[in-house]
Amino acid sequence: MMTTAPAGTSYSVTRRWLPWRRKAKDLDMTGDFPGGDFGGADDLLGVVLVVVLVLLLLPILAFALVVALEVMLLLLLLPFYVVARMVLGVHWEIEVRLRTGLIWPVVHTEKVPGWGESGLRINELATEIRDGRVVMPATVEELRS
Repeated sequence: MMTTAPAGTSYSVTRRWLPWRRKAKDLDMTGDFPGGDFGGADDLLGVVLVVVLVLLLLPILAFALVVALEVMLLLLLLPFYVVARMVLGVHWEIEVRLRTGLIWPVVHTEKVPGWGESGLRINELATEIRDGRVVMPATVEELRS
């Protein structure tokens, strides 16, 4: 559930479906590609630049493959974990995330038993944030301090 605090900061209040979260770093996706037009790459300099770019892109492609495999593993484990929550009564973890940029950092968590109770708590927490009764960090810098 999305909500906005009186100061205008946006938050997302949701359940965490799996007991762990991916380790995402703060990414800066605002910069441009540091380079220019390489032309047709049909001379020696162009070939060298293409080889260097391919060598630089290999780690990125390997990282993308690892991330894709991790996501596939998470999707395979998700049904078993949801059944465990229902049958064994594992608590749902409610997360409040600050909506900034590509990465939404978690600013608050709490555990709530049961699907219905966690849904009610999500609604209550979103209403409390919107009405200003609960104050959450409004910037990433506030969160880090």
